Amino acid sequence: MPEIAPKKGSNVTPVVIYAYNDKKLAGKQVGEFSLPINPENYALTYKVEVDQSGGHGNSGSDVKYKKTPPEQLKLEFIFDNTGTVMGNTMDGTSVQEQVKKFMTVAYHVDGESHKPHYLKILWGENLMTGEVKGFNCMLTQVDINYTLFARTGEPLRAKLTCQFTNYIEAEARLKQRQDHRSPDLTHVRTVELGDRLPLMTHRIYDDQSYYLKVAKANSLTTFRKLKVGTDIIFPPIQEPNS
Repeated sequence: MPEIAPKKGSNVTPVVIYAYNDKKLAGKQVGEFSLPINPENYALTYKVEVDQSGGHGNSGSDVKYKKTPPEQLKLEFIFDNTGTVMGNTMDGTSVQEQVKKFMTVAYHVDGESHKPHYLKILWGENLMTGEVKGFNCMLTQVDINYTLFARTGEPLRAKLTCQFTNYIEAEARLKQRQDHRSPDLTHVRTVELGDRLPLMTHRIYDDQSYYLKVAKANSLTTFRKLKVGTDIIFPPIQEPNS
């Protein structure tokens, strides 16, 4: 993190965090926070989970796709009140107050929705996606490290490391799944609350009658009670020759 930010008056676009209560991020904003000092960089984590387990006696493993977890965005930035960082838009505001304002928008549970805010992070026109739409997410972890203090013990600088998890509201996620379904491919779905095997089978094959084949492929002793969080494999379905 550089000690000197761009001078005031320079053409700098800040990182802005918008907060919403609704999952679609389409309603009225309930909060907004601009980082007073932009991070020097950001890190994105993309991950694909696969099953590499092999059968007994097999020296190799058959890599099978399981799922793609949501993207992770890591931001590291500072809050400063030393009066020495040029371009600091919150210079003169105590570090505790800066932290409080950020946490109110990004972390604290909202009194109406009883959950943290859904967030949209924008940084110019090219944060992660290259599009103005930004990064829709929730704050899943924040570490605050106070690094500089006045003689009174008041913190003068804090370094924050934040992890944001990409959020796709339910309808959009369902559409993604529908757009990528095919009976000719192997699919893996994670059981969610209320899921039933015939319904899950219908979503993949447009025919729930294959649920017994899916149960057999997953060695399920019962298909009536699926454990939430369990991954179910939906293999390619071979239609009999007519």
